[in-house]
Amino acid sequence: MTVELPPDPATTCSWVILESGQRWAAATRRFAVELMPHPWVASIVSAGLPSNESPLPAQALSAQSRSIVLWEIDQADFCRTCDSLASLAIEYPGSLRLAAATGLSDNRRIMISELAVAATIANPEDLPSLAGMLHAYFATPRHLLD
Repeated sequence: MTVELPPDPATTCSWVILESGQRWAAATRRFAVELMPHPWVASIVSAGLPSNESPLPAQALSAQSRSIVLWEIDQADFCRTCDSLASLAIEYPGSLRLAAATGLSDNRRIMISELAVAATIANPEDLPSLAGMLHAYFATPRHLLD
């Protein structure tokens, strides 16, 4: 008989997915095992795009020193999204911010990169290409010595 212990809160990372549907959250769940280095575990929180009525899920971000925010860029409300991304970088500097955007112009892609966004991807299938960056994000000096 095998007994599984609950994940250690010290090695649980919140993934906050801000999107208009469920496409990015489903892909994150699918690829989470290969994106998270051992012993880290992903806790995926799916939320809609923030608005005046529904702000960021701050409880998911403040609970962990390390968190990943995957934000689907709303091109119809691009300026507001940029303001929110800038605020996120200031309020939660320990978070790793990723942008999900299809069809961004080069100028808009450059603007997003200036807002402390680590990577911009166009398709959910691109998530595995971020594994190296995510493993580096979770690396610690102790991990490097092992």
